Amino acid sequence: MRSPDRYLRPIVRGLLPPIDRSRLRFRGGWITLPIFLLIAILYPISLDQADWVDVKKHFVWLAVAGVLFGTLVGNGRLRARGAALFGGLGGTLAVVL
Repeated sequence: MRSPDRYLRPIVRGLLPPIDRSRLRFRGGWITLPIFLLIAILYPISLDQADWVDVKKHFVWLAVAGVLFGTLVGNGRLRARGAALFGGLGGTLAVVL
């Protein structure tokens, strides 16, 4: 009988491929990453200042985590469908937690 590790390893490698650090780039260069983070943080901050919704401090951290997660997944070896599915599941999990 074959071990389950033999079947699970290709599935895990298919869903979570290794990140090639030599290809890890941010579109527009690394100098634009802080600008993009600032733009992503402006939305939760503006909702907090307008008092339209009850925004907690973790909403800003969700935006920062989304930018970093998107950068890692976008530079990975996943195809477009896999990246969209993985990003959707990751975002859902982050919001639920």
